Amino acid sequence: MNENKMNMALLFQADLVLESPLTLGNGEAEYSHKDLMLDKSGRPLIPGSSVAGMFYHYFSRHLKDDELPMLNRLWGLNEGKGDFTASPICFYDAPHIGAWDDGQIGKRDGVRIERETKTARKMGKYDFQVLYPGNCFRFKAEIVLREKQKDYREFARKILREIWELGRSGSIRLGGKTSRGYGLARMEDAWYHSFDFAEHPEEFETFVNCPWDAENDIHGLEQLKSELEGRSWTLTIPLVLNRSLLIRSYDMATWDADARQVDNHHQRAVVPGTSWAGVFRGRIQKIYEEIAACYFQKLTEKQKKEINDEINYLFGIEKRGATGQKSRIIFDESSDGEESHFIDIVRVAIDRFTGGSSRGALMKNRVTVDGHFNLSITVDQPTDAEKALVYLALADLLDGMLAVGGETSIGRGIFSPDAGKAEECLKAIEAESQSWCDALARHIIESLGEK
Repeated sequence: MNENKMNMALLFQADLVLESPLTLGNGEAEYSHKDLMLDKSGRPLIPGSSVAGMFYHYFSRHLKDDELPMLNRLWGLNEGKGDFTASPICFYDAPHIGAWDDGQIGKRDGVRIERETKTARKMGKYDFQVLYPGNCFRFKAEIVLREKQKDYREFARKILREIWELGRSGSIRLGGKTSRGYGLARMEDAWYHSFDFAEHPEEFETFVNCPWDAENDIHGLEQLKSELEGRSWTLTIPLVLNRSLLIRSYDMATWDADARQVDNHHQRAVVPGTSWAGVFRGRIQKIYEEIAACYFQKLTEKQKKEINDEINYLFGIEKRGATGQKSRIIFDESSDGEESHFIDIVRVAIDRFTGGSSRGALMKNRVTVDGHFNLSITVDQPTDAEKALVYLALADLLDGMLAVGGETSIGRGIFSPDAGKAEECLKAIEAESQSWCDALARHIIESLGEK
């Protein structure tokens, strides 16, 4: 029997709708430090390589150990055995569909912060283009199995089943900065068809001539059992903005104020995941060191390094040379649940010697007031000690002791729990918080004590 004869073909298609901004670089820096990937017509494009890499990373962390060799085979990895068979699974480039204009591309800013001083690092300012939420792409995947791969038939169906489950739950994360809330997407209007050439060889003609016009059997795909284990821990806390918020946007295309609150292109203020991550990382490190100091009085440089290494393992560390660590904690972008209310506040710097205004120091800031936001935090395979650190930092935020954004020294960025919506979630967290904190205490003594 010819081992390269086609045994089965599985086709899957869906509309991919962005739930949060997408940043996907094209390697150029003409309009920002990282320009958005576009096709030759000027529309956004998601390369199939990005889709394939994202799904491989996801499945490699969620499948059982005995299924990983099949995953590698399906993605075309030879595992050093000398078999260089092409990958049976093909992810097509995802083109943009629907209405389009250049105004759907925006710009976001970032700045690297010195954690010790909480000030901007020298030359640490950067910007990047984003595609706003609501934009839609056409996702297509195809798996063609040969006779020598017929043992993978059920596994291939399972992969497409899990892709659809992940997509319709709105849990797909594409592009860059996914651990900070960018690139979140959901799938809609799915289509699926299976061509079984072993049982129905007459289907080959349909597959060759018009495979994507075949009957939709998405319900047959949904009947397959989802078997992936949930290994992440997620907290979603409804919040209320008590006063005002200013997370600066420097997009000069819309400048009519010296600084304005960043929004999502629909007049709704947002708290980017990068902002949440920054304040939580700084507070978690401070909490860790303060608790450790209670047990060891004065921390040694070695102990401080061990604490810093653990924080890096949780929050990730930028790549230096061949080393780097992807963040295990994800902060989704939070947008105002209602149309935001923006106000302009004019301020002037005072000359402390004359008591008058400083020359050229008049500025106008556009801030958002009130508003309702959801804080969503997901940690991949957390320990109880890590849950305790997140809980303690969250408690400071809810008590008004941890502010977000700029001008926090004059009262901006203070949040509190939404009394009508957060009560049930907070009760569930409080019920387990003591066991988490006990685990953190044991971990500190064991990991930082004399070995």
